[in-house]
Formats: sequence, structure tokens, C-alpha cells
Amino acid sequence: KPEQAAEMVELGKRLYSNKYGCNGCHSIGEVGGKVGPALDRAGFRLNGTWIYRWVKNPQAMKPETRMPALGLSDAEAKAVTMYLGTLRATKSDVQTDKPAS
Repeated sequence: KPEQAAEMVELGKRLYSNKYGCNGCHSIGEVGGKVGPALDRAGFRLNGTWIYRWVKNPQAMKPETRMPALGLSDAEAKAVTMYLGTLRATKSDVQTDKPAS
């Protein structure tokens, strides 16, 4: 149902920003850290199943990763996955280092 999906996306956004502090390492636009990859285009670049598996247990997929296993519940991982799937900035939206003319 669309309203349930919207609620899950909103929950995922809150988990990303508040509970798990993903923005400490990852950026969306000009906001957030630079340790992990920018997630502006996660909805274009990443498959939902991959995102879910990654946020549940990043070391199982890439043992040398610096991303910590955060202990997300299945429902939390689904919500974060749904939120990241909505991030679909265009390349021109993301390229902000061009000098103003």
C-alpha cells in the first residue's frame, strides 16, 4: 500500500539520520560525512536486495570494509533500504564543484 511504503521510507530516513547516524560517514548532497561513499544516487546505482544485505551485515559481503555492522533489525534494514532507494539525484544535481559563472 502506498501509505505504508511512504511510512517505511520516512522511518528509513529517520533511522539513517538519527538512530544510526549514517550521515556521519555518508553524504547526501552537501550534507554528511566523506568517509563512506556519497548516497545521492543510491536509488539508481544500487539494487534493493544488495542494499538490504549490506546494511544487515557489511562484513559478510566485504570483510575489509570500514562500515560497521550496526545491528539493524530486519524491519529497520527494510526501511533504510526503501529510503536509500528513493535517492535518485541526477549527475548534474550531484556535481557541485563547478565554478559559478
